Amino acid sequence: YLWDGLVIGLAIGLAGVGLSLTYSILKFANFAHGDMITAGGFSGWVAVFAVVGVGKFDMKNLLLITILSLSYAQLKVGDKAPPINLFRLDNNKYYHMKDEIEKNTIVLSFFATWCQPCMKELPHLQNLYEKYQGQDVKFFLIDITEATRSVEGFEQSPQAGPFLAEKGITIPTLIDIYGMAKRNYGATTLPRLFVIDKLRKIRLHQAGFHEGEDFEGKLS
Repeated sequence: YLWDGLVIGLAIGLAGVGLSLTYSILKFANFAHGDMITAGGFSGWVAVFAVVGVGKFDMKNLLLITILSLSYAQLKVGDKAPPINLFRLDNNKYYHMKDEIEKNTIVLSFFATWCQPCMKELPHLQNLYEKYQGQDVKFFLIDITEATRSVEGFEQSPQAGPFLAEKGITIPTLIDIYGMAKRNYGATTLPRLFVIDKLRKIRLHQAGFHEGEDFEGKLS
């Protein structure tokens, strides 16, 4: 089993690097940011230990390896924010964060239409979005509904456009169809909020929405 584990681990590691590079090319990711390539190479070592640890290889273990291989280190305050290159929901145009990061502070919030805590955060973000209109602060929602639609229980989740319109949310929304930004930002739980300064440094990172917190005051 040790030999089988090493062979399988190496194969998955190489596949991870290949997939990382392919996605980087296809989605115009910034090669200077090494998260995807690092994660792809690291997946090989994770796979080796996972396979050896369980003692045998089957589909259940393959699923375990896949999940572990896609794990990303969590970003923290002071880290350089990964680039954002996604389509906008309102006009289907490609948005490049690098085009305005030096001119604006950026507030990002990852959400999905199936996420109940996100629904509590959205009205507060909308208030702040309206408050800072015309200033050098840009707000964006990053929708991962489509990236998670294949997950059991989320298949019938509402599409983001009509859903947000019904709730009166007008914050510009980016569509993370393949979950690339979600993985780069380590948004394993929702909502996940980031404030990024003009030097592309993360100044605030908040996971979840906490009842009773002065959310708007914290971001003002």
